[in-house]
Amino acid sequence: MVVLTLLLIGNDGISVSSVSELLLVLGTQILVVAFIEEMVFRGFMINILISKGFKVAVITSSFLFALTHSLQLLGGQSIEDTLLQITYAFFIGMVLSLLVVNNQSIIIAITFHDLNNFLL
Repeated sequence: MVVLTLLLIGNDGISVSSVSELLLVLGTQILVVAFIEEMVFRGFMINILISKGFKVAVITSSFLFALTHSLQLLGGQSIEDTLLQITYAFFIGMVLSLLVVNNQSIIIAITFHDLNNFLL
């Protein structure tokens, strides 16, 4: 929560024009982005890869999660910003993977992912 608070402060708050827009953004993040990404990368992939070992599961799922963020280039994002996002996604992916593996609950990862996306 400290990291998320610092990100919120560093980004000068959340730019929305109304409470309904704020709730729409939050709802979209929860129901679409965070839920689907966590189910794929921390649910499905971790369960498949855990038989290969703890480290392999965490690093591989985090790497693949980071790699998907390279698609931002197709949206016109600069190479520098995309490389930064890939690096950030890898480390966040590791944190989320460790949360799931250690706590055996994907709900924590979905919540963290949602708040992270929402505040950025």
